[in-house]
Amino acid sequence: MTLQLRRVVADGLQMAVSRNGAVFAAVFLAVETLSLLLVLVASTSYIPVDLGAGIEPAGGIAVGSQLSELTGLAATMLVGVFSAVVTVPISIIAIRTFVAGATDTIPEGALFNDLGRASGRGLVAMLCYTATLFLIPFVTVLVLFGVVAAAGTTEIVSGWVAGVVGLVVGGGLIVAAVAVGVVVWLQFLFLLHEIGVRGQGVVDAFRGSWATVRGSRLELGVLALVLTSLRSGVSWAGSPTVEGGWTLLQSTTAAVSLIASAAIGVVTMAILARAYRDLRPEVDPDEPAERGEAHGTDATQGEPNPQ
Repeated sequence: MTLQLRRVVADGLQMAVSRNGAVFAAVFLAVETLSLLLVLVASTSYIPVDLGAGIEPAGGIAVGSQLSELTGLAATMLVGVFSAVVTVPISIIAIRTFVAGATDTIPEGALFNDLGRASGRGLVAMLCYTATLFLIPFVTVLVLFGVVAAAGTTEIVSGWVAGVVGLVVGGGLIVAAVAVGVVVWLQFLFLLHEIGVRGQGVVDAFRGSWATVRGSRLELGVLALVLTSLRSGVSWAGSPTVEGGWTLLQSTTAAVSLIASAAIGVVTMAILARAYRDLRPEVDPDEPAERGEAHGTDATQGEPNPQ
Protein backbone atom coordinates (compact mmCIF):
# COMPACT_ATOMS: atom_id res chain seq x y z
CA MET A 1 0.00 0.00 0.00
CA THR A 2 1.35 3.43 -0.95
CA LEU A 3 2.08 5.74 1.95
CA GLN A 4 0.49 9.18 1.66
CA LEU A 5 3.08 11.29 3.45
CA ARG A 6 1.12 14.55 3.52
CA ARG A 7 -1.97 12.92 5.03
CA VAL A 8 0.09 10.86 7.47
CA VAL A 9 1.94 13.92 8.77
CA ALA A 10 -1.25 16.01 9.03
CA ASP A 11 -3.15 13.28 10.90
CA GLY A 12 -0.17 12.58 13.16
CA LEU A 13 0.21 16.24 14.08
CA GLN A 14 -3.50 16.46 14.82
CA MET A 15 -3.25 13.53 17.24
CA ALA A 16 -0.05 14.87 18.81
CA VAL A 17 -1.65 18.22 19.74
CA SER A 18 -4.74 16.53 21.20
CA ARG A 19 -5.46 15.87 24.88
CA ASN A 20 -3.92 12.40 24.65
CA GLY A 21 -0.84 13.84 22.98
CA ALA A 22 -0.39 16.32 25.82
CA VAL A 23 -0.80 13.54 28.40
CA PHE A 24 1.84 11.36 26.78
CA ALA A 25 4.20 14.33 26.35
CA ALA A 26 3.90 15.07 30.08
CA VAL A 27 4.53 11.42 30.99
CA PHE A 28 7.57 11.11 28.72
CA LEU A 29 8.88 14.43 30.03
CA ALA A 30 8.67 13.12 33.60
CA VAL A 31 10.46 9.89 32.67
CA GLU A 32 13.21 11.68 30.72
CA THR A 33 13.74 14.20 33.52
CA LEU A 34 14.01 11.46 36.13
CA SER A 35 16.41 9.47 33.93
CA LEU A 36 18.59 12.53 33.36
CA LEU A 37 18.77 13.29 37.07
CA LEU A 38 19.64 9.67 37.85
CA VAL A 39 22.38 9.68 35.21
CA LEU A 40 23.88 12.92 36.53
CA VAL A 41 23.86 11.66 40.11
CA ALA A 42 24.72 8.01 39.56
CA SER A 43 27.55 8.61 37.09
CA THR A 44 29.34 11.42 38.92
CA SER A 45 28.88 11.18 42.69
CA TYR A 46 29.28 8.43 45.27
CA ILE A 47 26.30 8.42 47.67
CA PRO A 48 26.10 5.17 49.69
CA VAL A 49 22.60 4.01 50.53
CA ASP A 50 23.67 2.64 53.92
CA LEU A 51 25.30 5.86 55.14
CA GLY A 52 23.88 6.95 58.48
CA ALA A 53 24.93 8.48 61.75
CA GLY A 54 28.27 7.08 62.88
CA ILE A 55 28.72 4.89 59.79
CA GLU A 56 31.86 5.44 57.77
CA PRO A 57 31.67 5.08 53.95
CA ALA A 58 32.94 1.74 52.68
CA GLY A 59 36.03 1.35 50.57
CA GLY A 60 37.52 4.66 51.66
CA ILE A 61 35.48 6.56 49.05
CA ALA A 62 34.37 9.96 50.29
CA VAL A 63 30.70 10.80 50.03
CA GLY A 64 30.00 12.98 47.00
CA SER A 65 33.36 12.23 45.40
CA GLN A 66 33.84 11.67 41.68
CA LEU A 67 33.35 8.07 40.53
CA SER A 68 35.75 6.29 38.20
CA GLU A 69 34.85 6.16 34.52
CA LEU A 70 34.14 2.42 34.67
CA THR A 71 31.88 2.77 37.72
CA GLY A 72 30.13 5.76 36.18
CA LEU A 73 29.55 3.81 32.96
CA ALA A 74 28.07 0.88 34.88
CA ALA A 75 25.78 3.22 36.81
CA THR A 76 24.69 4.91 33.58
CA MET A 77 23.89 1.53 32.01
CA LEU A 78 21.74 0.60 35.01
CA VAL A 79 19.86 3.87 34.68
CA GLY A 80 19.38 3.11 30.98
CA VAL A 81 17.87 -0.28 31.86
CA PHE A 82 15.54 1.40 34.35
CA SER A 83 14.52 3.94 31.74
CA ALA A 84 13.79 1.21 29.18
CA VAL A 85 11.69 -0.78 31.66
CA VAL A 86 9.57 2.32 32.32
CA THR A 87 9.49 3.67 28.76
CA VAL A 88 8.57 0.52 26.80
CA PRO A 89 5.10 -0.04 28.34
CA ILE A 90 4.30 3.67 28.08
CA SER A 91 5.38 3.63 24.43
CA ILE A 92 3.17 0.61 23.73
CA ILE A 93 0.16 2.35 25.31
CA ALA A 94 0.87 5.49 23.26
CA ILE A 95 1.30 3.51 20.03
CA ARG A 96 -1.97 1.65 20.59
CA THR A 97 -3.75 4.92 21.33
CA PHE A 98 -2.40 6.70 18.25
CA VAL A 99 -2.97 3.73 15.95
CA ALA A 100 -6.59 3.69 17.15
CA GLY A 101 -6.82 7.41 16.37
CA ALA A 102 -8.03 8.25 19.91
CA THR A 103 -7.52 11.89 20.86
CA ASP A 104 -9.59 12.55 23.99
CA THR A 105 -9.35 9.44 26.15
CA ILE A 106 -7.00 6.47 26.19
CA PRO A 107 -8.85 3.32 25.01
CA GLU A 108 -9.19 0.49 27.52
CA GLY A 109 -7.65 -1.87 25.00
CA ALA A 110 -4.48 0.23 24.97
CA LEU A 111 -4.12 -0.23 28.72
CA PHE A 112 -5.32 -3.75 29.38
CA ASN A 113 -4.75 -5.94 26.30
CA ASP A 114 -1.86 -8.12 27.55
CA LEU A 115 0.22 -5.06 28.41
CA GLY A 116 2.55 -7.01 30.68
CA ARG A 117 3.33 -9.66 28.08
CA ALA A 118 3.69 -7.05 25.35
CA SER A 119 6.05 -5.01 27.53
CA GLY A 120 8.23 -8.04 28.22
CA ARG A 121 8.41 -8.89 24.54
CA GLY A 122 9.07 -5.25 23.72
CA LEU A 123 12.01 -5.09 26.13
CA VAL A 124 13.57 -8.22 24.63
CA ALA A 125 13.00 -6.98 21.07
CA MET A 126 14.47 -3.55 21.79
CA LEU A 127 17.47 -5.15 23.53
CA CYS A 128 18.14 -7.30 20.45
CA TYR A 129 17.59 -4.31 18.17
CA THR A 130 19.97 -2.07 20.15
CA ALA A 131 22.59 -4.82 20.39
CA THR A 132 22.45 -5.27 16.61
CA LEU A 133 22.97 -1.56 16.00
CA PHE A 134 25.97 -1.51 18.36
CA LEU A 135 27.36 -4.75 16.93
CA ILE A 136 27.61 -3.37 13.40
CA PRO A 137 30.33 -0.71 14.10
CA PHE A 138 32.10 -3.10 16.51
CA VAL A 139 32.44 -5.80 13.84
CA THR A 140 33.47 -3.15 11.32
CA VAL A 141 36.32 -1.97 13.54
CA LEU A 142 37.50 -5.53 14.15
CA VAL A 143 37.53 -6.30 10.42
CA LEU A 144 39.30 -3.02 9.69
CA PHE A 145 42.05 -3.73 12.22
CA GLY A 146 42.40 -7.24 10.82
CA VAL A 147 42.76 -5.98 7.25
CA VAL A 148 45.29 -3.31 8.22
CA ALA A 149 47.31 -5.79 10.28
CA ALA A 150 47.33 -8.34 7.47
CA ALA A 151 48.32 -5.71 4.91
CA GLY A 152 51.15 -4.49 7.12
CA THR A 153 52.65 -7.93 7.80
CA THR A 154 52.46 -9.44 4.33
CA GLU A 155 55.61 -9.50 2.25
CA ILE A 156 53.78 -8.47 -0.93
CA VAL A 157 51.98 -5.41 0.40
CA SER A 158 54.06 -3.18 2.65
CA GLY A 159 54.97 0.42 3.37
CA TRP A 160 52.82 3.12 1.83
CA VAL A 161 50.96 0.54 -0.26
CA ALA A 162 49.68 -1.07 2.95
CA GLY A 163 48.53 2.35 4.14
CA VAL A 164 46.62 2.97 0.90
CA VAL A 165 45.04 -0.50 1.05
CA GLY A 166 44.02 0.09 4.67
CA LEU A 167 42.56 3.50 3.81
CA VAL A 168 40.56 2.22 0.84
CA VAL A 169 39.32 -0.90 2.61
CA GLY A 170 38.60 1.09 5.77
CA GLY A 171 36.59 3.67 3.88
CA GLY A 172 34.62 0.94 2.13
CA LEU A 173 33.93 -0.83 5.42
CA ILE A 174 32.73 2.39 7.05
CA VAL A 175 30.39 3.13 4.17
CA ALA A 176 29.10 -0.45 4.26
CA ALA A 177 28.59 -0.30 8.03
CA VAL A 178 26.63 2.95 7.78
CA ALA A 179 24.48 1.50 5.01
CA VAL A 180 23.76 -1.68 6.98
CA GLY A 181 23.01 0.35 10.11
CA VAL A 182 20.53 2.56 8.24
CA VAL A 183 18.82 -0.50 6.75
CA VAL A 184 18.51 -2.19 10.15
CA TRP A 185 17.23 1.01 11.77
CA LEU A 186 14.65 1.59 9.04
CA GLN A 187 13.40 -1.96 8.59
CA PHE A 188 12.70 -2.41 12.30
CA LEU A 189 10.97 0.90 12.98
CA PHE A 190 7.74 -0.90 13.81
CA LEU A 191 8.92 -3.50 16.33
CA LEU A 192 6.81 -2.15 19.19
CA HIS A 193 3.88 -1.62 16.81
CA GLU A 194 3.94 -5.27 15.80
CA ILE A 195 4.19 -6.40 19.42
CA GLY A 196 1.76 -3.94 20.97
CA VAL A 197 -0.88 -3.77 18.24
CA ARG A 198 -0.75 -7.14 16.47
CA GLY A 199 0.34 -9.17 19.51
CA GLN A 200 3.38 -10.64 17.76
CA GLY A 201 6.23 -12.47 19.46
CA VAL A 202 9.79 -11.18 19.32
CA VAL A 203 10.88 -13.05 16.18
CA ASP A 204 7.58 -12.43 14.40
CA ALA A 205 7.80 -8.74 15.31
CA PHE A 206 11.10 -8.45 13.43
CA ARG A 207 9.55 -10.24 10.45
CA GLY A 208 6.39 -8.16 10.62
CA SER A 209 8.26 -4.86 10.81
CA TRP A 210 10.40 -5.84 7.83
CA ALA A 211 7.30 -6.77 5.83
CA THR A 212 5.53 -3.55 6.81
CA VAL A 213 8.39 -1.32 5.72
CA ARG A 214 8.97 -3.22 2.47
CA GLY A 215 7.50 -1.29 -0.42
CA SER A 216 7.61 2.10 1.33
CA ARG A 217 11.27 2.31 2.28
CA LEU A 218 11.98 5.63 0.58
CA GLU A 219 8.96 7.48 2.00
CA LEU A 220 9.41 6.04 5.48
CA GLY A 221 13.16 6.61 5.39
CA VAL A 222 12.79 10.31 4.58
CA LEU A 223 10.02 10.76 7.14
CA ALA A 224 11.78 8.92 9.95
CA LEU A 225 15.14 10.55 9.21
CA VAL A 226 13.68 14.06 9.41
CA LEU A 227 11.80 13.34 12.65
CA THR A 228 14.71 11.53 14.30
CA SER A 229 17.24 14.18 13.27
CA LEU A 230 15.01 16.93 14.64
CA ARG A 231 14.61 15.26 18.01
CA SER A 232 18.30 14.28 18.22
CA GLY A 233 19.34 17.84 17.38
CA VAL A 234 17.13 19.29 20.10
CA SER A 235 18.40 16.76 22.66
CA TRP A 236 22.03 17.34 21.73
CA ALA A 237 21.70 21.14 21.83
CA GLY A 238 20.35 21.03 25.37
CA SER A 239 22.61 18.30 26.75
CA PRO A 240 23.75 19.47 30.19
CA THR A 241 27.31 19.36 31.49
CA VAL A 242 28.41 19.26 35.11
CA GLU A 243 31.91 20.60 34.60
CA GLY A 244 32.34 23.76 36.60
CA GLY A 245 28.91 23.42 38.20
CA TRP A 246 25.47 24.22 36.93
CA THR A 247 24.59 27.69 35.75
CA LEU A 248 21.20 29.30 35.26
CA LEU A 249 21.70 29.21 31.49
CA GLN A 250 22.57 25.49 31.53
CA SER A 251 19.56 24.67 33.69
CA THR A 252 17.20 26.67 31.48
CA THR A 253 18.61 25.16 28.28
CA ALA A 254 18.34 21.64 29.68
CA ALA A 255 14.73 22.21 30.78
CA VAL A 256 13.71 23.65 27.41
CA SER A 257 15.49 20.80 25.63
CA LEU A 258 13.68 18.17 27.72
CA ILE A 259 10.29 19.74 27.04
CA ALA A 260 10.97 20.09 23.32
CA SER A 261 12.37 16.55 23.10
CA ALA A 262 9.30 15.07 24.79
CA ALA A 263 6.97 17.03 22.52
CA ILE A 264 8.84 16.05 19.35
CA GLY A 265 8.96 12.46 20.58
CA VAL A 266 5.17 12.36 20.84
CA VAL A 267 4.83 13.97 17.40
CA THR A 268 7.19 11.34 15.98
CA MET A 269 5.28 8.52 17.66
CA ALA A 270 1.91 9.82 16.45
CA ILE A 271 3.08 10.26 12.85
CA LEU A 272 4.72 6.82 12.71
CA ALA A 273 1.61 5.26 14.29
CA ARG A 274 -0.50 6.87 11.56
CA ALA A 275 1.93 5.57 8.94
CA TYR A 276 1.73 2.10 10.46
CA ARG A 277 -2.06 2.21 10.35
CA ASP A 278 -1.91 3.09 6.65
CA LEU A 279 0.49 0.23 5.93
CA ARG A 280 -1.39 -2.22 8.15
CA PRO A 281 -5.07 -1.32 7.65
CA GLU A 282 -6.20 -4.68 9.04
CA VAL A 283 -4.90 -4.08 12.57
CA ASP A 284 -7.19 -3.51 15.54
CA PRO A 285 -5.56 -1.86 18.57
CA ASP A 286 -8.61 -2.55 20.77
CA GLU A 287 -8.91 -6.29 20.18
CA PRO A 288 -6.44 -9.20 19.99
CA ALA A 289 -5.06 -9.47 16.47
CA GLU A 290 -6.04 -13.14 16.20
CA ARG A 291 -9.75 -12.36 16.59
CA GLY A 292 -9.93 -10.06 13.57
CA GLU A 293 -7.70 -12.26 11.43
CA ALA A 294 -9.55 -15.44 12.35
CA HIS A 295 -12.86 -14.04 11.09
CA GLY A 296 -11.32 -12.46 7.99
CA THR A 297 -12.56 -9.01 8.97
CA ASP A 298 -11.22 -5.55 9.42
CA ALA A 299 -11.74 -5.50 13.17
CA THR A 300 -11.42 -1.73 13.35
CA GLN A 301 -14.45 -1.18 11.15
CA GLY A 302 -16.35 -4.32 12.06
CA GLU A 303 -17.04 -5.10 8.41
CA PRO A 304 -15.66 -7.69 6.01
CA ASN A 305 -12.16 -6.94 4.88
CA PRO A 306 -12.18 -6.57 1.09
CA GLN A 307 -8.64 -7.85 1.00
